[in-house]
Amino acid sequence: MKKVAVLAVSILLVAGCNQTTYWYKDKKNLSKEEFQRVFVADRENDMSNIKPLTKPVTTRRLLVAIPSRSGYYANRLAVAQAGAPNATVADVEAVPANDSWYWDYANMRRWVERKNIYPAVEEKIVDNPGAFQPSNDYDVLALTVQSKPGQRDQWHYYSQRNGKQTVSPDSSASDTLANWESMLDAIKAAAIQ
Repeated sequence: MKKVAVLAVSILLVAGCNQTTYWYKDKKNLSKEEFQRVFVADRENDMSNIKPLTKPVTTRRLLVAIPSRSGYYANRLAVAQAGAPNATVADVEAVPANDSWYWDYANMRRWVERKNIYPAVEEKIVDNPGAFQPSNDYDVLALTVQSKPGQRDQWHYYSQRNGKQTVSPDSSASDTLANWESMLDAIKAAAIQ
């Protein structure tokens, strides 16, 4: 719900501005490129601080399925238009949170590889991430991007033994690194089952 509210307010603010001001943590960035540079550097730093497991917890592989960037933005536009019918793709793309969320989603494979939960991790960028089915050899981690206000993006973990389950980080995580650590712990717990 918070993401939808932030997105709707951001689009309404951006839609009426010629010059967009981007913020990240305590930094005020005047260009989208600077925002992206600072954001990515921060996430890369967090990723480098992830402590890998000494060995994978399973012999199965993991397939991470995410929507294409265009599919992701089409869903974001549908949410924006529910609150601001005249919103455009350009309005949605101007909201820095959208880029940062997609960056996180698109890098899930790298986070899981860094943690060393699985012996191998593969990524598929597709129109329907939930269409993949697990097998004896691999599990699936698929992102569902919601396209209606009040819903939220959600990761689902599919395994042949346990079916479908939702995985998410601890909502009380104190910072981005703690958030990622808790998400990786949830994936690890699902892999062990």
